[in-house]
Amino acid sequence: MRKLLLVVTCLFLMQASLSAHELNEQGRFGLGAVIGYPGLGLSLNGFVADDISIETNVMGRFYYVSGLHLDVDLLFWMHESDFRPLTVTWFVGPGASIMYVSAINRTYYGGAYYSGLLGGPKGSIGLALLFNDAPVDFSIKLSPGLLIGSNGIVPWAEFLLASRFYF
Repeated sequence: MRKLLLVVTCLFLMQASLSAHELNEQGRFGLGAVIGYPGLGLSLNGFVADDISIETNVMGRFYYVSGLHLDVDLLFWMHESDFRPLTVTWFVGPGASIMYVSAINRTYYGGAYYSGLLGGPKGSIGLALLFNDAPVDFSIKLSPGLLIGSNGIVPWAEFLLASRFYF
């Protein structure tokens, strides 16, 4: 669990250094909002190459449990289709989630009361709409994975909608 926390922390710090380093290049760093399951929060996306980005989402959890959720994904942006005034593209990539939860009632984490730290690997696939005349995107993402905690390993899935403005 400590190794997972170290990996997620390193990826988050890479995102922070990327945003400061690439901020002056238009279209390379996006900042916006994310909503879906597991919550509502802030979305950051920074491109490290023309077709590779690191996406970080920091969310508050409100469904069944309360807490904080952080996920980091390395996304590979695939084929683009240009439909004026939109460009449609899709992305895939590996990632990791880590969260602190405070359960109110019985939860799906092993079917028992749980409060604490959970984390694990995940994969992401999504679709993005990019506006050709504005530095804005809208994306929809599904991320199945595994969560590891004191109750064992359980399957997990995120479903997120995000919108970001690119600087």
